[in-house]
Amino acid sequence: MGSLLTVKGKHQEMLYVTSLNRLALDDELCIFAIADFSQKKGVPYPNCEIRQKVDISKYEAVNLDELAKN
Repeated sequence: MGSLLTVKGKHQEMLYVTSLNRLALDDELCIFAIADFSQKKGVPYPNCEIRQKVDISKYEAVNLDELAKN
C-alpha cells in the first residue's frame, strides 16, 4: 500500500509511487515529483493528483522513495 501521484502537463503525464499512505500536495515528495516531471518534460506548471492507500505494486511508475535517495 502507498500513494500514487499522477503529474500531468498539457499532453503528457507521469506516474510516481511512494510507500507513504498519507501525502499532501505540499509534502516534500510531492514537490519533488512535480519538479522531476517539470525538468524531464519541460512543463513549467504541471498539475498533480494524489490517490492514497492504493496497491502500488500494480503500477509501472517512478518510485519516489528510490528517486529521493539519490
